[in-house]
Amino acid sequence: MICIKDFNPSQSQKVSKHFVLLFLFTLFNQNPLFAQGEHSNTDINTSKYHFFKGDRAFNINVDLEDNYNGVVTFINRGFVKSSIPKITVEYETGIDNKLSLSPLISYGQIELKTPFNSDDLYGLSSIDSSDVDAFINSTECTSSGSACEAFISKEQKSFTIGGKLKYQESPIRTVNTYFLLGFGYTFFQSNSVIHPILQNSFDDETIIINATNFNYYYGVGLRIFLSQHVGVYGEYTRGNIKLINVGLSFRL
Repeated sequence: MICIKDFNPSQSQKVSKHFVLLFLFTLFNQNPLFAQGEHSNTDINTSKYHFFKGDRAFNINVDLEDNYNGVVTFINRGFVKSSIPKITVEYETGIDNKLSLSPLISYGQIELKTPFNSDDLYGLSSIDSSDVDAFINSTECTSSGSACEAFISKEQKSFTIGGKLKYQESPIRTVNTYFLLGFGYTFFQSNSVIHPILQNSFDDETIIINATNFNYYYGVGLRIFLSQHVGVYGEYTRGNIKLINVGLSFRL
């Protein structure tokens, strides 16, 4: 006689649960994305994912943060803004397996324009109405149609030299995360253009762009090396300037 024992569904569920847990443990343990402390020093030092002592790289990034919000005008008017995002080039060197140092240079440019239409010009007591009539009837104005405006504009170029110190602490082996401390000194070159009809009313100091020469900042960064030599990264910092950088890293 063949005896068939009663089947208990709860036992099957327990077996399935244990199997799933064993499978997930095996998957995570073998996947390099989640592998961390179990790796030997030799394995870490041969990894392409991090930046170690003696490594060198060129990093190029663009600052997505608008650091020109502090604009002061001596006239209660809006302005039209156009700018070239600040571009930074760094030369990074690993000074040990945790620390790297990056001298850097950067360049940025902004231009602000404050427009005055015919009604604005007639409203300025410092300008004779006959001069406004002459401007409106001039070739400069008639050729531009109904959008005839006079401008005050200011262009400011910035050139920065400085450096970053990065401390690498990466809980995920395939992602290079780090803390950073940066500093720099910025040189500014400004140029104001005032339309002739407005020159008796305003001067070069009509538009002032608030900017600081000495910069310091601190923050965090994340870098992923797509190959042994090329990576992408992003940084977020705070300080007396705020930076949101995205860029490419080229390991030499």
